[in-house]
Amino acid sequence: MGEAKRKTEALQQSMLDEMHLWMGPASDYERKLATEIATIPAVTVRRPPRADMIRHGMRPQECHQNCISYCQLDPEGKSTVVTGWWIRGDNYVSHSVVSRDGYLFCVTPYLWEERQFSFVPDTKIIWKEGPNGTVISERDGRPLELRVRMDPEITIRQCKEIRELLVKGMDPIKAWERVMGMSLR
Repeated sequence: MGEAKRKTEALQQSMLDEMHLWMGPASDYERKLATEIATIPAVTVRRPPRADMIRHGMRPQECHQNCISYCQLDPEGKSTVVTGWWIRGDNYVSHSVVSRDGYLFCVTPYLWEERQFSFVPDTKIIWKEGPNGTVISERDGRPLELRVRMDPEITIRQCKEIRELLVKGMDPIKAWERVMGMSLR
C-alpha cells in the first residue's frame, strides 16, 4: 500500500471518528453556551507550518498540552496559554493557543495546512490541578465542553451526509467540501 493511500485511509478513519463525536444529542446548556460564545469577539490566530510544529515535538489533537509545554519551556517566561473556541463553520471547538507579546499563535499541527483561523478567547474557561499531576478545564463550574454546535440539528445532518460519502469510498477532503461548501486546501 502506498503512502498516499495510507494517509487517505487514516484521514478517512479520523473523519469518521470525528463525525461520530459531533452527532450526540443537543442540550439546553450547549445552546446557551453557543449563544454566549457568539457574542464574544473573535480574533485571528496564526499557525506556523505543520512540519515545523511536529519537528518541535508538538502533537496533533493535543492543543492544551502543547500550549502548556510550550509555555513551560519559554526561557523568558513571557508565553501564556489562552483557551477559547476555534470557529469551525457554524460550530466551536475547544482550543488553546499561545499568547506572547500580544501576539496569538497556534502550536498544534493540524491535518491540513491552515495557516490562520478565527478564534474566540474565553476568559470563563479555567484550568486547575487534577489528580496525579493532570490539569482539568472547566467553564461555568462544569467540565469544559469540547464541541459546541450553533445548530445541532444541521450539524448532525451534515455529519451523517459526510459519513455516508466516506463509507461509499469518497475521498475525505472531497466529502467534506461537498457537504460543508468550504475548502480544506
